[in-house]
Amino acid sequence: MFHPLLRLLGVLTVCVLAAVLPSGAGAAMKGAAADGGLTQRAKAWFSASTSKQPVAERLIVGGAVIPITSAPWQVNVWGLSGGSGSECGGAILSSTVIITAAHCVDDKTAGADPRNGGIGVWAGISNINAQTPGDNFQERAVVESRIHPQWRGSGTTGDVAVLKLASPLVLDGLTAKAIALPALGALPVNDPFGVGVAMSASGYGHTVGGGTIDGPLRSVTMTITDPDFCDIADNAVAICGSNPTGTTCQGDSGGPVVIPGAAPVLVGLVSNGPAGCGPGTKDNYVSLWAPENRAFVDGNNAPPLAPRLTGISSIGGAPNMRVGETVTCTAATFTGNPTVWVELISSDGVVLRSDNALQTSFALTEAQVGKTLQCRSF
Repeated sequence: MFHPLLRLLGVLTVCVLAAVLPSGAGAAMKGAAADGGLTQRAKAWFSASTSKQPVAERLIVGGAVIPITSAPWQVNVWGLSGGSGSECGGAILSSTVIITAAHCVDDKTAGADPRNGGIGVWAGISNINAQTPGDNFQERAVVESRIHPQWRGSGTTGDVAVLKLASPLVLDGLTAKAIALPALGALPVNDPFGVGVAMSASGYGHTVGGGTIDGPLRSVTMTITDPDFCDIADNAVAICGSNPTGTTCQGDSGGPVVIPGAAPVLVGLVSNGPAGCGPGTKDNYVSLWAPENRAFVDGNNAPPLAPRLTGISSIGGAPNMRVGETVTCTAATFTGNPTVWVELISSDGVVLRSDNALQTSFALTEAQVGKTLQCRSF
């Protein structure tokens, strides 16, 4: 069902070529305009509202209110310090282990009182501001916090933390339940990024960007989107997702991203996205499919790293391309000397060439007239 290698190497870059014209056409192609797609919008969002300020994380906009029994692995991760506080989401991996985003806890001290600089976890509740019939409220302090060594304070890379609770949660299977991680090496087989796969995120809080936390647990369904749209350079360790009418927003960082079904699987964590939380925005999620992140979660504090992009793909040809002339697509470069595939794709989605090589070429035909071309690597 899944292919581990492609995701491990799944770093995608884009270069755009102007329209291809037939022999004798009056207009000319603009030439190779490199657009690496590497602007990490996560940095812009964090610069405006960092995780060290109260309630600076992501939560659900445009979602539906659900009871905790619909997502019993959901927890609230919180902490107070100096009169301010923060709220995040998290997921239950076992009775004593919680997973969340690194930026939710990197300014807190495990083992300290959650009301004085430490980390607290609430489980079993449908609303963090009010009691709900049928809930089973449980509160635990965190005594240990492991943060991914690649976490640098912003972005999606390394934005994962594993928390150990002071005492076990009571996992009743209804209001508190552990959720499974993906099988090792688990990735959608027909696409190295899982494009088109449905997933859901859940969390407590904001229903509009810049609003206030009103308390109920909500869920929003999303579709995994081509990483081109999320501009994440290290997309081998991330998921890009969107919903035309909803998104995650302030308050939900670290919350579970799940592939639903009879046996739900935790495939990601809410991380970051564009400011404003507008419906339809493309948001960034930590990938728990990624071997690097999975190794860390499983206890390896120095996990083998996925390849990192060091140079973008490029596309080239004559300044005035015509039918019959050749366009060349040169692969991006990565750390670790991985196996690289390079693809040349037209704007109608047709893959013109796909080669396990550092460079590929294609002779233009009438079918490419008026199209734009992309060169990408993975």
